[in-house]
Amino acid sequence: MFKALSSCFTDKNIKLVRFDTLQNKLSLKNGDLIIPAMTINSSICYFEISGKQRSDLNMDYDIKIPLKVVAKAGLNKLFGQKNQDNTDQIDEIQYRDEDKNTNFINIKVIGTPEEFDIKIGK
Repeated sequence: MFKALSSCFTDKNIKLVRFDTLQNKLSLKNGDLIIPAMTINSSICYFEISGKQRSDLNMDYDIKIPLKVVAKAGLNKLFGQKNQDNTDQIDEIQYRDEDKNTNFINIKVIGTPEEFDIKIGK
């Protein structure tokens, strides 16, 4: 998956994506795995995810990606250095600054792992 994003993150080492500690309280209700809102911090960016995964593998996820990350990825794809070797680079894990107002792009993922739709949410 990260290799597919490599043209958008030319300034990051896609071969060494690191994550901070993940912590959440998942619950199981009527065969649905409920994922409360949680932030995932990685060396590419941070993002927020919530939703549910049904026992029949149907998923209904809400993913919030910071608008500045999407804009920067678009600029890197258009104007970033091509064939840049970042394999020795160790990127810092990105965290949300709670003191700053952050605008997000909301993405909705619905379906099964084999057949799913991705839509821009509200």
